[in-house]
Amino acid sequence: IYSERPDVLATRYGLRYRFSYRLKYGLAALAVGFAVLGLTVETRYEWLWPSLELGSIIGILACFSLAWVFRWHERWLDYRLLAEQFRVLDFLRPMGETVPVFHPPKYWEAPPTRHSCVRWYFRARLRECSLPNGAVRDGYVRKQVNNVRIVAEVQLDYNTGKHQSAERGYHFTEWAGFVLFAITAAACIAHVQGWGPKLALGALTAMLPAFGAAMEGLQAQEEGKRIAGRAEAIDRKSVV
Repeated sequence: IYSERPDVLATRYGLRYRFSYRLKYGLAALAVGFAVLGLTVETRYEWLWPSLELGSIIGILACFSLAWVFRWHERWLDYRLLAEQFRVLDFLRPMGETVPVFHPPKYWEAPPTRHSCVRWYFRARLRECSLPNGAVRDGYVRKQVNNVRIVAEVQLDYNTGKHQSAERGYHFTEWAGFVLFAITAAACIAHVQGWGPKLALGALTAMLPAFGAAMEGLQAQEEGKRIAGRAEAIDRKSVV
């Protein structure tokens, strides 16, 4: 009934929040890289590397500030919760049922005002839409079953895509981090053995771990393995 607009807003704020923390990880690694380059690479523009490092730091602070001021994470969760409540209501309302209003579990120790706007808005829309006017006969039931089936098929397609994208992201960050740390180890060995220019090898051993750590941080932040496993389990257990 009303799930389309909250779903659009949840997607919008979710994308902004995810983009902000991905950018923070990347800028943090770049800041380390620019600092190392400033010590190892000579240029006639002495201000270049410090300026790039400062720009990276300012970008990180901007990401923190925008996400905090505009409450991207909180709005993402609120709109997603609202959209899913309306989605379930679409299934239950034709049968004269409603979905319970969400309340955070006590063990969350969430403040009483958390999700209060979501509960208020959902109750207001619930009173507004009221119960459907119709007779529950065979044709009516078949129509509602078909509607549920269509939505379920769309959801299963979404879970399949989510599983594939989350698994790709997980494997990319895992292997990227491994390769970066492996190259760092090789550079350390080469540096100790004197198999190359010490300045360049020293710069690599300082820069590459920062990018490897960024990959590991992204992997932990996005929980790609857990999300991929959950989406796959839903696909496996769900039959339309």
